Amino acid sequence: VEGCTVYKPFTIIINRIPDAVPSQITQCDFEIFPDGITTFNLTQANSDLTNGDSAMTTQFYLNTTDALNNQNEQNILFNNTVNPQILTVKITNPLNGCYSLTTLTLNVSLNPTTTVTLQSCDDNVEDGIATFNLADAGFETNGNAVSYYYNTNDALMEQNPITTNQFSEQNIYARVENGNDCIGIHIVQLEVSAIPQATI
Repeated sequence: VEGCTVYKPFTIIINRIPDAVPSQITQCDFEIFPDGITTFNLTQANSDLTNGDSAMTTQFYLNTTDALNNQNEQNILFNNTVNPQILTVKITNPLNGCYSLTTLTLNVSLNPTTTVTLQSCDDNVEDGIATFNLADAGFETNGNAVSYYYNTNDALMEQNPITTNQFSEQNIYARVENGNDCIGIHIVQLEVSAIPQATI
């Protein structure tokens, strides 16, 4: 009927956009003559980017246009092309789809890779295994945190750190950090010496 009016209640829900904090990470360049190009594990910045909210998801883009159009998302294992390089990061609340944009600055430490040699004697059973104190390499100074790895890829990505002190003759890779910034990846060359055999 003309002139009739119907009122119906409805609920408006306003969701807060996620926190998005501009952040930076510094990665090492594993070279004697570093060129500033290396591989980053972008998830290392997630806690800083989301202000510690692990429920939020992160997506990485080369620029804001790509982020807004959901195109050309970058792999979390990212090879930079310039030093420094700035990425656009999309922080999304998966429960409601609300998102915020921020930036992640990628810096590369240009400290050259060095090699330190440690020697130890075979542990009496002549199996080529010896006990080493990796701190003897001398990288654990000035408040730096050092973790050790069996290969360069693990050292770059901070995965599978070494938890033993028993080694055969091999190279170990020391990742040196200050705060959360990598300031160098170095080679610890382990040499195992045989115990002399005494004869009667």
